[in-house]
Amino acid sequence: MDANLVLFVERAYKLETSSFWQWLSNRRGPSDIEKIIAGEWLAHDGLSQDSLEAFCLNLRFLIQPRDCISVDQVAAIAATWPDEYGLQRETIQSAVTVLGHQLGKRCLVQFTNSKVTTNGDLFEVVFYGGIAHANPSKRDQFKSLTNAGLFTYFVFQAFSEVLFHYRNCIQTLAFHVTQYLESMSCHAKEG
Repeated sequence: MDANLVLFVERAYKLETSSFWQWLSNRRGPSDIEKIIAGEWLAHDGLSQDSLEAFCLNLRFLIQPRDCISVDQVAAIAATWPDEYGLQRETIQSAVTVLGHQLGKRCLVQFTNSKVTTNGDLFEVVFYGGIAHANPSKRDQFKSLTNAGLFTYFVFQAFSEVLFHYRNCIQTLAFHVTQYLESMSCHAKEG
């Protein structure tokens, strides 16, 4: 059994059961617009900044190849599976393609005058500029976006939408990887 695939599934489960994901995917009260205007970009009902950051660090583990095993690496592994796992292989490839398409779409918020801001652009700035990393080339833009008063409400909403796209892809991969691993485990017991 491939330990990296098992690790991917375990991390995907942690993502799905995290307190931030539970908060994000359930009905909650209104955001505190006065605090948001005053500069607290995460002033949403019951939102814990610590749980958001923990979620994003776990997500980072699943999307960056150097952190262990990423979405792209899982897709590459699945591409080598035998034909009997063709459905799983194709569904994984499709999920990665859909994610790429969603990241390339025009974002709800636009923060540059020179070009269209995509979901991927927003994700890069927010995620790597201040939440899960402090990339110097993105830090100033992150600060600008998260200190823009009421505009930050829309930044957070758009960022949350991108998190849903990542989550959908990761959970699809985890489901089909689990099917593959269980099948391989049964074959090993029979053989």
